[in-house]
Amino acid sequence: MLSISLKVEGMTERAGQGGLTCPERIRTALSGVAGILDVGYEKGRDRFYLTLDPRLISVLTIITAIERLGRDSGHTYRPTDVRPETLREPRTLVAFEVHYETQEAFLSAYSFNLSGGGLFLCTSEPLAVGERLRVRFTLPGGETPFEATAQVAWVSEARLGNPYPVGMGVQFLDLPLEARDAIAALVTAHLPQQPPKPFGTAA
Repeated sequence: MLSISLKVEGMTERAGQGGLTCPERIRTALSGVAGILDVGYEKGRDRFYLTLDPRLISVLTIITAIERLGRDSGHTYRPTDVRPETLREPRTLVAFEVHYETQEAFLSAYSFNLSGGGLFLCTSEPLAVGERLRVRFTLPGGETPFEATAQVAWVSEARLGNPYPVGMGVQFLDLPLEARDAIAALVTAHLPQQPPKPFGTAA
């Protein structure tokens, strides 16, 4: 499961079609989408909180759906500031080279942290949230290369107080069991080194 939050600009609190306000309309629409397990809304910050199954729906699909919903109702909804809201699995700071393939290029970057659910890649040219890529890497101290399809869950930009470097957090979609076991062993060995929490997450 993946928990994210995103801000939607361009909403109003006036009731429109069906007597629903913009936030109510978005929440109702998203609640009926396959792969979205829960939808919350924080009034005053225009921020939605979603729990989703990335095997069934991507963040990019959600963003597109919100934009389309705005057009259909005569508004211009602008989803922005997508953030991860929970780090569900133990992770550790570890740097190793990761090769990744997109539809347009073969690239490489170094990791910043790693868990069984995904990793963070340091790159000055992160991909768009929701974009899929194929990653290939060998863990430190290991000899077996692992491959998996991944999806960009969030992007880190250069800003004051951000504990993460510029880059992107990607979530594994089909990580082999042997790779997950190897990562779990590596993370367990490095558990004293806990990475900083991204802004917006609970301590």
